[in-house]
Amino acid sequence: MPISSSRSREGAPSPLAADAALDVLARHQERRRQSVPTLTVLAGSDDAPARLVRRWAERAGRPVCETTATELAEAVSRWFDTLVASQDLTASAFVWLANLNNDDAKALSYRLGIRSLHEQMLFLDRKLGTKNAVPADVICRAVVEHVCQNGPTMQGLWDRLRDACAGDLGRAIAGILALVDGERAPMLHIVANTPDVVSLAALVADLTALVSVVPALAVAVSAEGERLDDYLAAMPECRALALVREGIIPLESGADVMHGDRGIAAAPDVKPDPDETCGGFAPATVHEPDELEAGIESELLPDDPARSAAERYLFERLQAHPETAGLFELNGRLDGTENGRAVEVDLLARAPRVAVEIDGYYHFTDLEAYRRDRRKDVFLQHAGYFVVRCLADDVASRLEEILETILAAVRQGRAGEGR
Repeated sequence: MPISSSRSREGAPSPLAADAALDVLARHQERRRQSVPTLTVLAGSDDAPARLVRRWAERAGRPVCETTATELAEAVSRWFDTLVASQDLTASAFVWLANLNNDDAKALSYRLGIRSLHEQMLFLDRKLGTKNAVPADVICRAVVEHVCQNGPTMQGLWDRLRDACAGDLGRAIAGILALVDGERAPMLHIVANTPDVVSLAALVADLTALVSVVPALAVAVSAEGERLDDYLAAMPECRALALVREGIIPLESGADVMHGDRGIAAAPDVKPDPDETCGGFAPATVHEPDELEAGIESELLPDDPARSAAERYLFERLQAHPETAGLFELNGRLDGTENGRAVEVDLLARAPRVAVEIDGYYHFTDLEAYRRDRRKDVFLQHAGYFVVRCLADDVASRLEEILETILAAVRQGRAGEGR
């Protein structure tokens, strides 16, 4: 369905004014704090997306790495440059190392600095190990080694960190965010001036993989509304598409996103560049119910076990959440029958005994269908299942509430497993 304001049509998401868009960004950030992979997708023309991100960043006290680089490795490298310009990664690494040693960071740095290189490496081997270390330990060691060998210069540090993680960008970023103040880490904002849908799809796939590995990382991608329309229409159902649908924020063309705040053109002490500027951060999601229930119904693949777009969408969100990943199955069947009918649940988690049913509008227009649903609830409750029912329309517009309800049911079920 079209999302650009220039092609508004009944049923398409309405473009958001600046204040409403900022509220959505705040919800995105709250998801990241809860380790829910989130990709902010800004649909707008001109420089409205960039100005919105900068306004949010100024409020949050965070820098932004704004870039047109669509190659993930290059974009992440520029994000790292923004981070080390705003936070002292070296000091953070020594604090991490000192905490492992129950020591003072400055004293440890001094004592390590007067030792030979061989002694320094032996110390790091003993404190941080060399194999199967957690990302934070890997990054800490690489930073300290770099300082010991090269002094305080940042030149070549990113290459060292990436190599220490065997080229795994997600692992490198996860380690960095564990060392620094994550609430002040830069947002990566990629302005996708891609010429075709294929290029945009490749970029989104890379970003989906990145935020799935590092949910705390704030990532936004902005593109013209019509280009996003083409992407949504062309892509088969997949996790990347689900994240894009969930993260789209349609912006008003020419909206005064600076109203009410002191505007900034870029990060302090950074001169704007035609290709990239450093300067903010972001997070969440707004959708019209019709977009999910009707607009993408036809995009389900023929062999997809999901029976509706809402079902597929909620399943993907549960798969992406660390507490429910791999827990639910689509259209799970239970042993036994209810009035001679096999009992099938839209989303079934057998271990914590949670059954999620997604009700469309027709559930409330047919009296017999309504009665069947109530009998089914009783059957599930007798079988020991916690039943969660939600409206298909709400899967898009009130996703946070639905996820919170399901998570509460899962936690309660797990708490009772031993009883």
